[in-house]
Amino acid sequence: MALAVLNSLKVDDRRVYSELVVGPTLDDPTDHFKEELVLVDTSNLANLYRTPEGTEFARFLLERLQERSEAIAEQKVLLKALLRVLARRGVVLSPEQEAELRGGTDTQEFYYWLERAATANSAEELFAEPMD
Repeated sequence: MALAVLNSLKVDDRRVYSELVVGPTLDDPTDHFKEELVLVDTSNLANLYRTPEGTEFARFLLERLQERSEAIAEQKVLLKALLRVLARRGVVLSPEQEAELRGGTDTQEFYYWLERAATANSAEELFAEPMD
């Protein structure tokens, strides 16, 4: 459905549509609908965008997906490192605290927690100063 809408729009409007509809959702790793929209059938994308403008737009969408995919991969690595540092330091997290860390979606937030984990002696100390 969304691909049909995109195909019916002028090239300039496609970029706006993607920013409004595709862009916000890509920032939420738990919502894969928009990623699937593009990735379900890449041959369909190729057929829809055979013009130079359409090719540019398809490239724009795929670059956004690649950037988001890389950010999610970095966040997973940081989360693993964070949990390992906490375990190595003997910091025990409650299920709720661990869920809070696992629910993060901001790379800078993971760096913040990792830096705090390096010196925290308890979960209470880790969470004493939430990120602004």
